[in-house]
Amino acid sequence: MSTHVVSSANHSLVERQSLLDTIYALTLALSGAANPAETVRRILEKLVQLSALQAAECRLSRDGEREALNVQVGLRTGDSALRARALERLYALGGYSRKPMVVGDLAESNDPILQQLGSENGLASLIYFPFWNSDVVPAGSLVLYSATARVYGQHELLLLQTFARQIASALQASRNHHDEQARIRTLRLAKSLGAILGRVSVKLQAAHTEDELFALLPSALRKMGLLSALLMGDAAGGLRLRATSVSPSAMGAIQNLSGIDLYRATLQSHKVPWLRRVQANQTPILMHNVQRFLQPLLRSGHQRLLGKWLWVAGLTPQTAVALLPIAIETRPVGVLCIWGRGLSADMLPELAIFGSHVSQVLASVRLLEQVEAAQERQCDVTRQLINVQEEERARISRQLHDEAGQSLAALKIQLFLLQKLVPPDQPHLSIGLQRSADEVGHLVQQMRLMSHEVHPPALSDLGLNAALEECCLAFAQNNDLQIHYHGMPVPNVSREIGITLYRFLQEALTNVARHSGGKSVHVLLKSGSGGLTVSVHDDGMGFDPQKLRAGLGLRSIRERLELINGAFEIESTADRGTLLTARVPVNAEG
Repeated sequence: MSTHVVSSANHSLVERQSLLDTIYALTLALSGAANPAETVRRILEKLVQLSALQAAECRLSRDGEREALNVQVGLRTGDSALRARALERLYALGGYSRKPMVVGDLAESNDPILQQLGSENGLASLIYFPFWNSDVVPAGSLVLYSATARVYGQHELLLLQTFARQIASALQASRNHHDEQARIRTLRLAKSLGAILGRVSVKLQAAHTEDELFALLPSALRKMGLLSALLMGDAAGGLRLRATSVSPSAMGAIQNLSGIDLYRATLQSHKVPWLRRVQANQTPILMHNVQRFLQPLLRSGHQRLLGKWLWVAGLTPQTAVALLPIAIETRPVGVLCIWGRGLSADMLPELAIFGSHVSQVLASVRLLEQVEAAQERQCDVTRQLINVQEEERARISRQLHDEAGQSLAALKIQLFLLQKLVPPDQPHLSIGLQRSADEVGHLVQQMRLMSHEVHPPALSDLGLNAALEECCLAFAQNNDLQIHYHGMPVPNVSREIGITLYRFLQEALTNVARHSGGKSVHVLLKSGSGGLTVSVHDDGMGFDPQKLRAGLGLRSIRERLELINGAFEIESTADRGTLLTARVPVNAEG
C-alpha cells in the first residue's frame, strides 16, 4: 500500500473511504477467484499502482496437500532466498505475536539480513503482516515495501492490518477452488453430519420463543449423537451458559466438584482467544482438544480438576469441539459449542451452515416475540378504548333516558293539561295542542329507541338472547325489513362478549339495510360445544367477498371479536344473499 496513503495524517476522510472501498472490492475479487496466484498478483499490482508502493509480496505456507504460494510484484526473482531469510527474521523478531511489524528504516536496522534486503533492492522500509490459520500456527505473510523511510501512524497500521486479515481470509477461500478432489472426499465424510444437522434444523422451526429454542436445540442434537453447550451474551458483555445437552446429573456433579453455578457464571470472552476469534471473525473453528479449549475458562485452582469434569461429562481430553458463532444481523450474540465423535475440520462448512441456521431461527424467534408483544400492547389499547366507548355510551344512554326522556314526558303532560283548558269554541287550538302532544310522544319513543341502541339495558337485565331479539324488533320497526330471529337461552356470558355480539348484530343489520337490497333477514343465535355463534343471513344481491373493501364498522367488529379470541366470517354469492357469522369460543366466556 502507498507509503503516502499509510503515513500521511493529512489525507481527507473521502480519500480514506475510497481506499477502504477499493480494499473491499479487491478482497471480494480474491474470495471468488479460481486461480489464487494469478488473483493475488492482480491484487498486488493494483495495490502498488493505487498506493505508489515500491513492491509487495504475499506468501502462504504449504498446508497439507496444498502447495505453497509465493507472489511478488516489483521485486527481483533472484532475491527470493534473501527475502525468505528476512521473513524468518521478522517472525523471530516479533511476528509470533500476531501483530504487524514496522521497520521504518531498513538501513538503520540492527539486523544485517534486513539491511542487506534494503540495500540490494533499493528498499527503505517495510510493513510485515503475519498470517495465521485456524489451528493457531503461522500460515504466511503479507509484506509491503517502500522506497522511502516512513513513520506509520496507528490508524494506518490498523487499516493495513484489517486489509491483511481480509486477504488471508480471502486467500483461504480462493485456495478452496483447487481442492475439488478433497472437497468431494469432504462431502462424503460430512454427508452423515449434514443429514443430522438438517434434521435438527427442521425441528428448530417449531420454536416460537427463545426458551423453546434453547430447550429444543440441545435436546435435538443429543438425540442425533452430538453434545452441545449454548453460550449467550449478557448485559455486561460476557457469555453465560443458557442450554446444554450434558445430562442434568452430570451438570450437578460438575457443579458439586467445582462449587460453581455453571448457569450463573459469566465468561469474559475477550480473555479467551478461541471465543474472541469466533465472535470477532464470525467464522466457526474446530478445537481438536476440548481440554485445551476449556482451560482458559477456568481459574488455576480448577484446572487440575478438568480431567475429572470431562470424565463425568463423558468426554476425553482429545475430544474435538466446534465453536459456531451465533449472530443477528452480523452482531455477535453468542457461541454454540458442539462436540462428538468424528468431528473434523472437513465438517466446518456443514457446521457453519447449521450455525447460520440457528442464528436465523433465533432472529426470527426474537422478532416474533417483539411482534407479539407489540400486538398485545395494541390489543390492550384497543380494549381500553372499547371500554371507554361503552362507558360513554352508557352515560349518554342514561342521559337520554333519564334526563331528556323525562323532560319530554313532562312536556307531553303539560300539553295535555293545556288542551283541557282550551275553550270549546276554539277547537282548532285544541287540535294543535293534541298534534304537538302526539309529536312529543313520538319523540319520547324515538328517544327511548335511541337510548337502547346506544346502550341496551336488556343485555344486562334479560341476557344476550333477549337483547338480540329486542335489537331485531327495534330495527325492523325503523326499516323496511322482515327480520326473523331464532334464538335460544345461553349461559351467562361476560359483559365484553355480550356487548361484542350485540354490536356485531347492529353492524350486520345496518349493512343489510344500506347495501344488500334485500327484504328478509334471518338472525340465528346458537350455543354449542364450540362456543357461541351469531349469524345474519339476508336475501339481497350478494357480492364477491374477494373484492370486498370492509368499512370501518366491519373492521371494528373484526377487531372486537379478535380481542375475545373470536372469529368473523363473510360468505356471499351474487343474487343469493350474504351470510355474516361471528363465533366466540367457549373458553372466551365468563
